Amino acid sequence: IGGVPLATAKEALRLAAQKLPVRPKFIVARDYQE
Repeated sequence: IGGVPLATAKEALRLAAQKLPVRPKFIVARDYQE
């Protein structure tokens, strides 16, 4: 998910994972800055 803070993205995918049969996996770019 691009353009949103990391904490917001994690929360969004955590909520989506409860509804869908998938496990979110985070891959963060090395040069990521919040």
